[in-house]
Amino acid sequence: MDDETIVADYALTELATGRLVADWSASDPGREPTWPHFGRALGEVMRRFLDGLASRYGSLPGYAAGRLGADEALVGALRRHLLEPAPASGGAVG
Repeated sequence: MDDETIVADYALTELATGRLVADWSASDPGREPTWPHFGRALGEVMRRFLDGLASRYGSLPGYAAGRLGADEALVGALRRHLLEPAPASGGAVG
């Protein structure tokens, strides 16, 4: 999938920030998260992450192969199990 789709999907996590912080606080009353961005998922953070991978490894698949040792069989299995099929309208998801 393209980088913009990854960034947009990642940023959706931001919608759950309030719930993540509330759940954390409920599980440990009287304490506050020490990291000020706990539960945050800013699209710009993912954009910088992907840019860094592209700069160093050429692409996300290049990172998976070069740094993690993931071969095509593993990448294919991850795609089949973790990604939703592309919509019938032709919009690519994976």
